[in-house]
Amino acid sequence: MSLNLLKDITIKQAEPKEKDYTLNDGGGLIVYIKTNGSKQWVLRYTYNGKRKKTTFGSYPKTTLKNARTKRDEYLDSLANGIDPIESNKQIKEQLKEQEAKKANPKTTIKYLFDKYLETKQHNSGLKDITIAKTKKRLEQHLYTYLPKQADTQINDISYEMFIDILKNIESQNKLETLERMRSNIIQILKYAYAENILENAEIFAKIEVKTFKRVHAKDVRNMPTLTKPDDIRNLIIGINDYQGEIYTKYALLFSMHTAQRQGSIISAEWSEIDFDNAIWNIPAEKMKMKKEHNLPLSYQVIKILKDLKPFTGDSKYIFPNTQYNSRHMSENTVNVALRRLGYTKDEIVAHGFRAMFSTVCNEHITTHNIPFDVIEKALAHKDKNEIRATYNRAKNLNDLKNLMQWWSDYLDNLMSDEVTE
Repeated sequence: MSLNLLKDITIKQAEPKEKDYTLNDGGGLIVYIKTNGSKQWVLRYTYNGKRKKTTFGSYPKTTLKNARTKRDEYLDSLANGIDPIESNKQIKEQLKEQEAKKANPKTTIKYLFDKYLETKQHNSGLKDITIAKTKKRLEQHLYTYLPKQADTQINDISYEMFIDILKNIESQNKLETLERMRSNIIQILKYAYAENILENAEIFAKIEVKTFKRVHAKDVRNMPTLTKPDDIRNLIIGINDYQGEIYTKYALLFSMHTAQRQGSIISAEWSEIDFDNAIWNIPAEKMKMKKEHNLPLSYQVIKILKDLKPFTGDSKYIFPNTQYNSRHMSENTVNVALRRLGYTKDEIVAHGFRAMFSTVCNEHITTHNIPFDVIEKALAHKDKNEIRATYNRAKNLNDLKNLMQWWSDYLDNLMSDEVTE
């Protein structure tokens, strides 16, 4: 079989005639010279006794050299018993499938995370505030560093990419965030694998065994708070003079007097308040330990609620969102209000009201004669001694009532200068 019979100048100078004609380069490669002057590359070959042909484009866009390269590739396929046309069709289909897979919005990391969190909330009762915090953490520490951010396909994220992201958090010494992010990444990879989406099962196993700096108990700082009487007094004065939204002012007072977690406070509903018995019945799904918490309310807290009711009583929530009455207050509202009052995040944060309550109540045990266990119960901390917890349940409510009233009286007395250091 003779090959490379043509010269470039021969094709270039070939003029159109009254009828189409061909120039032969050998190996089935020819150039059609058409009556309109166009020159088309065509390859003819036989496969399984059938005559076939395909085009390689027009000359000079497809050069003689490139046409020959394609011809040689086709001849090699034929020599290996492969039909090059069918093979190319399969390759194109595979590429099309890959592109379609890449463009699938249901395989982006954000979509999968959202579906995973939705499923977990349905099955495990994750609180809305926990979902919101997780999504915010993913936006800040994961999506930002991916090639297409939240739209990056999960199979396009390599082990090395994940490790670089985690090392970046580690370099900032944000060790709690590091542990949460690593856990989130492993969870979503396992979820995607279980849904037959993740192609590389090895990736989450490698991340699980990868070692990073760890958070130790001694490294965890207590929440910033105020515990000296004068400092607490000044805070109360600031709250009473607060010039912002009235909902927020009462949320500050409610946070101080009840010492509950912000998630429970901002999502508190009017239906949870038993005004007759002065008890706040916090449902299990709003509690960190997933156990119902019945907190007696001091007469000062009942007054706070009654004063607030004309403003928010038409809402489901005690502290509704200022823009959307059907939603509750934002988790960061109290923190923002504390900043507006002039306090830095190193002085006090919203969660610091709990630390304030715990510290002051424990320091004054000899005054109120209510034991440490009851202070922990008020904070809804889990009693590690389950037998003791069960035994104490009957008298807990009365002790809690006395403790919560003592705490509100203590705060009131600060304003009357009856309490000194």
